[in-house]
Order: sequence, then C-alpha cells, then structure tokens
Amino acid sequence: MNHNVHPIVAWPLAAMVFLTFATLPAVAAAEEGDEADLEFEYGVTAGGNWNILTQPEDPEGDFTFLWGSAFTGFGGVIGATVATDVAEFDSVSLMVTADALYGYHRGTGFADHGDAGRIDVTLTSHVLRLPVLARFYGDAADLRPSFGLGVEPILGIASSSRTAEHGIEGEVEDVDTSAGSGLAGIAAAGLEFDTDEGHPVLFDLRFSWNPFVSSSTEERFDGFESEDDPGVYRVAYDWQVFVTAGVRWD
Repeated sequence: MNHNVHPIVAWPLAAMVFLTFATLPAVAAAEEGDEADLEFEYGVTAGGNWNILTQPEDPEGDFTFLWGSAFTGFGGVIGATVATDVAEFDSVSLMVTADALYGYHRGTGFADHGDAGRIDVTLTSHVLRLPVLARFYGDAADLRPSFGLGVEPILGIASSSRTAEHGIEGEVEDVDTSAGSGLAGIAAAGLEFDTDEGHPVLFDLRFSWNPFVSSSTEERFDGFESEDDPGVYRVAYDWQVFVTAGVRWD
C-alpha cells in the first residue's frame, strides 16, 4: 500500500479551523454587544457520501491510468457547523451556514487483464471541507424545508492507494498519490425540525461538483513525464453526493 501525507502543518490548520467555527458565536456576540442583529447557532453534523471520479477523456495513444477506469466508493464526513439568519421575507427566510468538516473518501476502479485476470485499485483521501451555503427556508411550523447553494473549499491532507491482482502472475506496484485540493460548487436540499428542547435538527442531501478535477489522465498526475515516470496521482472526485444529519444550539 502506498501512502502520502501532506506536511504536519495541515493538522494544526485543521484544528484551528474547527476551533474558529466553535468559538465564532461567542466572539461575534462580544464584538456586537447587546445591539447585535445577527444571532448565531452552532452545532455538529455528520453523514455518509458516495464518491465518483469519472472516466478520463484521453485521446487515442495517450497514457491512460488503469485503462481509463472510473473510480467510485463510499466515504463520510463529520465536523462543526455555524448558522445565522440574515433576512426574512413574507414566507421565506434566508440563512447562511458554514461547516468545517473532516472527510474520508475512497474510490475503487478496475480493469480486466488478459482472459481471466483483473486489477483493482483503491484510492483513499483525507480532506478538510469548508462548505459555505446561502439557504432559503420555508415558514412551515413543524417541518421546515430548505434549499441552498454555495461553494466548498477542499484542502487535501493525506492519501493512499492499494492495488489487488486477481488471476495475474507477478505483482503490480501501487501508484504514488497525493490528496487533491480544489473549490467545489455545492447544492443542498434539507428538512429541519425542532426538538422538545428547541434545538434545530437538520437532515440534508448535498451534491458537490469539483471542476478542478482534470479530465485527462496526464493532468491528474502531478509532475507527469512519461508512462514510465507518471509522477504523483492527485486523489480527488469530481462528483460527490452526501446524506448528513446535524443538530444546532443557540
């Protein structure tokens, strides 16, 4: 198995972001005083997701990793969230939410080799996700639907690859990897209700698209020189679907 970990400063950075999100409401209240117009809620959220790295678009004769396989698989996220109402209309309110999420994502691709052989490659990545969304809420009393759009910076932290051979003589080497970073667009549809204690509970379905994932195999490698010296493969997914649940407090 091949592993690649970014410099150790990535972990203090992740911790600082989480602490910033957790203390933001108190800092805002201290700065604004009793006349503050914005009221913040903060909480936690977690969930699972499906990752899709689509097939590369490689011209005939160009290098293609794993015979142009797509990569798909499951993952998960967990972290902190902050939200505040910014405007109210006749039957709709506008809220801004921001999350700091640790994400673990994996995807597997395969290629047939010979008459009965097969090669499987599993890519994993650890990332810090920072989605910021503008969300519109309906004014239903018990179950409030919402829809949101936003952006999501993704910071790669660590990655790995694992190769498995089936019906093939010899051993295929693991590919060197790095955790890819980028900026994704994100859309969300959710349902929110209050507990008996008045804490909002939110269930969310999110779609994330990362346009910074390259469409060709050679561009997905960092430092590509040739088929014999391809460089380091950046592990990232252009499409991801998330199902999350969370709770917030005043």
